[in-house]
Amino acid sequence: KNSLHMSLLKSSRLYPFLNYRMRVTLNDARSFVGKLIAFDKHMNMSLADCQEFRTVKMKKRGEERVQKRTLGLILLRGEHIVSVTVEGPPPADSARVQTLYKLNKGRGQVKPTGRGNQFVPGVNAPLSGFGMGQM
Repeated sequence: KNSLHMSLLKSSRLYPFLNYRMRVTLNDARSFVGKLIAFDKHMNMSLADCQEFRTVKMKKRGEERVQKRTLGLILLRGEHIVSVTVEGPPPADSARVQTLYKLNKGRGQVKPTGRGNQFVPGVNAPLSGFGMGQM
């Protein structure tokens, strides 16, 4: 099931645009610009470093003004999304960091941690002076 799920996501039209700056317009005329970091089959989207833009009509003058607000990390419900457009390619520094991460992988060691490990004297033993029998 998991491999089928991944193949469906990779065949999606949005998959090539992960980490791109995207403009997402909602059905209430607000638009959000941010880095696309996740999406699902319902077209719910997560945007990082996001900014909201909305048009407000001034009552006295009758003119329209665009208000900008910085939000950060947001989740948009797919039911409200009207359009998605590309604002810009992914930042060059994130591609550079991913390349450095791939190059700097060492041999390393994998050791299990947490519950179910072997008893290690002095580490897994109860502390003296603490416990139910010390009243």
